Amino acid sequence: MLEKSTSNTVYETTKKIISKANINENEVELENKKIKKIINMNYPKTSNLYLRYNFINEINKLIAPNLTILDLSNNYIVEVPNFNLPNLIHLNLKKNKIESFSELNLPKLKKLYLQNNKIEEGCLFKLNVLKELEKLYLSVNKIKNFPELQLPKLRILDLGDNIISEFDINNLDNFTNLESLNLKFNEINDTKLNELRKLIKLHNINNLFIDSECDSECDSDSN
Repeated sequence: MLEKSTSNTVYETTKKIISKANINENEVELENKKIKKIINMNYPKTSNLYLRYNFINEINKLIAPNLTILDLSNNYIVEVPNFNLPNLIHLNLKKNKIESFSELNLPKLKKLYLQNNKIEEGCLFKLNVLKELEKLYLSVNKIKNFPELQLPKLRILDLGDNIISEFDINNLDNFTNLESLNLKFNEINDTKLNELRKLIKLHNINNLFIDSECDSECDSDSN
């Protein structure tokens, strides 16, 4: 078991795992290590950090100034912590228990994976600070209405398999670069779907998921 009572012990334990596995310092893989907490973890040279398939439910001070990829998928995180990762580009948090976000200091983030969580629309405004975000995956959550966000570089938006019954097309006005939109498996009735399809064409969205079938070829990025 890796659950320890002191932050130093947690840190030292994870460092020992890295040492035993002879892992390259630039890429650290700690998959399936039964880790429950991240406390004062310091990886100054690491660019890729993989912590998927653990039992992580608390993250307190992850120091990794050169990190570009962070994978925390398949854990038990309830709140996205106050990440301060200035060079992070890719953040995978899918299949957790996420309900809320702290303040995010991720100025270079381009890809954010939040599928299979418990996210509602009220906390999505915290994402407005992610001005470089290009891909946002929010399928299989508890979103009823998608709010108006300020994400000028967003190209891919996945809202599939939520509980959306109304979708205001005007909320896409700030997504001037949007290429792909997934609204499959929501609660929008057929009449509104037809209206929505016509309106979306005016936004020049190339790839549209709106029914159980693809309306056109769509991005399937899952990495």
